[in-house]
Amino acid sequence: MVHMKKDLRAKKSAQLLLEGLISCMKRAESFDEIHVLDVVEESGVSRATFYRNFDTLIDLLVWWCEELFRTLANEWQNRPVHDEMPLSAYVLAGCMKAENADLLEALYRQKRTDVIYESFLAGLGPVFADADPGDLPLMAGLFTGTLQAWFQGGRNASVQEILERVSAFGRRLEEMP
Repeated sequence: MVHMKKDLRAKKSAQLLLEGLISCMKRAESFDEIHVLDVVEESGVSRATFYRNFDTLIDLLVWWCEELFRTLANEWQNRPVHDEMPLSAYVLAGCMKAENADLLEALYRQKRTDVIYESFLAGLGPVFADADPGDLPLMAGLFTGTLQAWFQGGRNASVQEILERVSAFGRRLEEMP
């Protein structure tokens, strides 16, 4: 569980812990090999500060992912009126930025796409408040799978290419008996 206060100091500590975790994830064979002690040593943040803000390392990742999706949703909602980029393209482009893609890919490589899925639901849920309740989990699953395909493809496809592949997949689904 995340216990972070909404102040700058707590956010800075969380950011340092996240950077420490990223360093550890790059060296680890599996996420299970990484311990809180490794992360606090790498980040220079005390163990007490870690536990003041988070219960587990997964909580740290959940915090970051939820912040990412909340930020992208807020940016999209507050974009200039003349910007007609669909939310799906905006969120995908935000996730494909190197600083975000590296951590999202680390989650994928560590087999923790559940964090991406759940954070998508939490961070983007308010944007879809009026949608059918079954649509958001479907979108979260499709988005998580889309990121996985992008990572497996070496992160070479553009946002437009990915959206075209998703659209083609949707057409194939419609054609199924």
